Amino acid sequence: MTGTAAELVPVVEIDDHAVAGGKPGEITKVLGAAFDDAIHGRAERYREWLDVVHPRDLETPAGDAGSGERITGATG
Repeated sequence: MTGTAAELVPVVEIDDHAVAGGKPGEITKVLGAAFDDAIHGRAERYREWLDVVHPRDLETPAGDAGSGERITGATG
């Protein structure tokens, strides 16, 4: 299952009944790892989906943006 806040969550139970022994299966693990690599910028094939946000582009209430490069989640 997927959602904005949950991102990617394996279904291991439906109405108190275990699905596949109550543990994520191999396909779910592979998809989860690929998703995690994509949203954290570790998968080159999905890099174009990400927008790099540089701390200097951000303004904090104190005006201190910090330092370093950060990669944000998927955009499309």
